[in-house]
Amino acid sequence: MYGVQMSDARGAGSRPRGRPRSDQPALGQADVVRAALRVIDTEGDRALSMRRVAAELGVYPTAVQHHVNTKEQLLVAVSDAVLDEMVMPSPDVDWVEWLEVFSAQLRAVLHAHPNVVPVMAARLRVATGAFTLSEQLLAALAGAGFTGAALRGAYNSVIGFVFGWIFTELAAEPAADEDAWRQDLRSRLERVDPAEAPTLAVHVDDLRNRAFMMRWMSGQSNPLDDSFEFAVRVMVSGLQAQLDRQ
Repeated sequence: MYGVQMSDARGAGSRPRGRPRSDQPALGQADVVRAALRVIDTEGDRALSMRRVAAELGVYPTAVQHHVNTKEQLLVAVSDAVLDEMVMPSPDVDWVEWLEVFSAQLRAVLHAHPNVVPVMAARLRVATGAFTLSEQLLAALAGAGFTGAALRGAYNSVIGFVFGWIFTELAAEPAADEDAWRQDLRSRLERVDPAEAPTLAVHVDDLRNRAFMMRWMSGQSNPLDDSFEFAVRVMVSGLQAQLDRQ
């Protein structure tokens, strides 16, 4: 049913859709997911469809549906594949270093696949790979000494902070009137009124295109490395303070 090459031929010599060619390796679910990820990476998540993935693989849509029934299931599987690319920190390092490496590795993976960010951000349904990530994060936090409600709070803080920060950094630039929008933002930042926003007026040169709500370039092309590292240190310091209060 899968691995069939697409063809316009409909004559007596054409093969039924359900039978693979003898020289074509059988299609697996991993092949489908990788093809879907390629489509999203190059064309965005809105371009994804069963037909588009089938075209990417050179097979009929029924071959794709043999492995993944719906587009929603395929999007979850793609998220899973991206998370699987993470290199998790060693369990032998202390929890502070573990969180720093974890945060950096997650950011690196999402920067490699920025078009997957809207897929992850818009869905409550999680991929199976998220459980592996969750287990290792919980183990690191429990090893640090968090228990009960504090463990739950620490876990939610890390997940919410790291994913949320990266999602914001990689927010897509406007597709329409892009040049006009950029020029308008630049002009407004150049004309900040010290009477209305005195602190912003003093620091605007350092913040321009390098701070949230003041950027005209996404983190895809203008990553905020130093700010991310600073934010991770703040997160870890806050967790340490909470741990000391237990």
